[in-house]
Amino acid sequence: MPYYQGTYLGTKRVLSIGAGFMFNKDGMYSRSTNGDSTVLATLVPPAGRTTDLFSAVPTRKHDIKLFGADVFYDVPLDTAARTALTIYGVYYKFNFGPNYVRYVGGENPGYGAVATRGNAYPQSGTGNAQYLNAGFLLPQNTLGPKVRLQPYIAYLHSSYEGLRKGNGERAGVNVYDAGVNVLLDGHNAKVTLNYRARPDFSDQTAIPSGALINNVKYRPEITLQTQVFL
Repeated sequence: MPYYQGTYLGTKRVLSIGAGFMFNKDGMYSRSTNGDSTVLATLVPPAGRTTDLFSAVPTRKHDIKLFGADVFYDVPLDTAARTALTIYGVYYKFNFGPNYVRYVGGENPGYGAVATRGNAYPQSGTGNAQYLNAGFLLPQNTLGPKVRLQPYIAYLHSSYEGLRKGNGERAGVNVYDAGVNVLLDGHNAKVTLNYRARPDFSDQTAIPSGALINNVKYRPEITLQTQVFL
């Protein structure tokens, strides 16, 4: 298959433990928020001549350092009914430079560094994240000989130094998912219906050390996707 399947459909017991890292020297840069307006005010070009004023503001380079460790466990529960339990957990340690936060919205072309665009939420940043999901494969023949159902739940918790509460503590990013996979003829086709409780970080104030989170609301999000392998 051209994608990670996520379950062996109750045919075997699998335990996989992995870890990896990435290092990119000087892969990011930052610009201080202190004194930018003063520097730019002294660099206003004469009338009729243009220049990139921001290039004159001092910047600092930062190494990108990423680390992750995960565990995958898939175990048959009833060999006759082909039921199975699938669990996946991962820990990430990110360093993209001071106070970096990246907002991402699925199928949303307007995501970026701004928290107020569509369904974007803080997906990565300097800090750490933990993710856990678990799925249960229902007995075969529940909906016929070629259809398998796998309800699942998932939870993501992240802590980024660029998101702070009023008391200075980091504002946690919590994403809750629940849904069901409909597997057709093994892994040849799959339909997934997912419900997500997504944190809305749009109520924030920019501060020198990142963003001050005034309030977090949770928005409902429902997605339906299909994968077909021919």
